Amino acid sequence: MAAKFLLEKSINTLLHQGDDLDHEIRSISLSTLNDDDFVSISALFWTQIGWSWALFVTSWFWLTCFMLADFGLFLLRWGMRKRWMVMHRRLDAAAIALALPVNVGLAALISIEIFVLTQVPSDRMAILAIILTVGFCGYVVAMFAAFAVLATLNIVMLTGAAMLGLFVGYSDLARPFAILIPGGTIAFLYLLRRTHSVLLESICSQRTSRLLSLQDPLTKLPNRAFLQDALARQLSAIGTLKGPAEVAVLCLDLDGFKGINDRFGHAAGDWVLVHVADILRLSLNAGEAACRIGGDEYVLLVPEGGETRARLLGQGIIEAISKPFDIGHTIPARIGVSIGAAVSQEQDYPLGSLLAEADDALYAAKRGGRGRLHFHCRAA
Repeated sequence: MAAKFLLEKSINTLLHQGDDLDHEIRSISLSTLNDDDFVSISALFWTQIGWSWALFVTSWFWLTCFMLADFGLFLLRWGMRKRWMVMHRRLDAAAIALALPVNVGLAALISIEIFVLTQVPSDRMAILAIILTVGFCGYVVAMFAAFAVLATLNIVMLTGAAMLGLFVGYSDLARPFAILIPGGTIAFLYLLRRTHSVLLESICSQRTSRLLSLQDPLTKLPNRAFLQDALARQLSAIGTLKGPAEVAVLCLDLDGFKGINDRFGHAAGDWVLVHVADILRLSLNAGEAACRIGGDEYVLLVPEGGETRARLLGQGIIEAISKPFDIGHTIPARIGVSIGAAVSQEQDYPLGSLLAEADDALYAAKRGGRGRLHFHCRAA
């Protein structure tokens, strides 16, 4: 239990980004830790070349233990990636966080390799160690930039191993480079800081753009794109709930809205649309959603309560919207609303069909005299 707590604490520390960043930004950032197959195989190739060359020059057969450990950690990470890719079609945040100890272990093993290469009585081995240090530090900056603590740890391990190894190693030719390594470390950390800042700004911008793409700019309600995604999630969740569950969709269309635009102008019409959006927000319970899908049309998503909740909600909205309101003119303005509703208890029911049924019910409500709620009756 204590070991698990320590592991979780260490992972959270290494993946720390700031207390003001939300879960979605963290999840997007975690996806940047995942390299592709070519990069993974290339990194393994270069480390194995280094171990093999050192073994050939020195005949230190104990190096095979490090070679096997390097290859074993690679296979472990490779297998974890492939398994999660098959299961989730992508490497999700939890999977990457779980693989983090393996990634840190690989970085530590590379640091050991760099130190060992500097101890081989060969100038070429020392130069190879310097090349590996620079190359893998660049890799760390490129791949781990979203998490400054993790990247800093890896850079310090790599450059620290190189500096110590060159100081105590056999190569007089490469030893002066040890004096330059602290400067190189500072340069990599500065580059990391700049890359970290740019990457986080890009991730935040990406998140903001995605949220704006799901939001109506006038009323600040979710739009049609959000509705499709949310409804699909609610329908798929029906099968996981205990007991009967229903998802209700209500389509709303304002009655008399065109008269507001014609009589008072489009600015007044925009005010009415925002006013209706506020009424919908106040009418909803937690977990329910209101969307504006265009013009004076709105859709409500009610994931629980079924027809009973939908009927109560619809009647309350009709009463609230039909009350006179002041738009800054001498006489109060009035509009109404017609509502069509459809309910589904089927997990695999096509969401397009559910929306179409609610839309058909809306037209039936309008034909029946407007200002009323009508439920779609599905044929047996």
